Amino acid sequence: MLSRREIQALAQAVTARLEADPDVEFLQPRDRVLDEIVAALTENMEEERRIDAECRRLLQSYAPEIERGRADPRKIYRMIKEKLAAERGFVL
Repeated sequence: MLSRREIQALAQAVTARLEADPDVEFLQPRDRVLDEIVAALTENMEEERRIDAECRRLLQSYAPEIERGRADPRKIYRMIKEKLAAERGFVL
């Protein structure tokens, strides 16, 4: 997960790239565009955090199989995460 500082830096880089593209015209002031990109990235990170929390919760139901060595917790976690993301229309 990205920190707030990393999100801000990423948003600034995206904004700068868009601004430098001759095919892109901002319809709002640059600062507003930057704020919207920060908001979108922040919401994306929050949704991924929610999915991760749900994965950890659901992974507990596999604890007996994991403890017996019958299941790989990383594989199960990834499988759960991909399924939750797909159900929510979230791109990982």
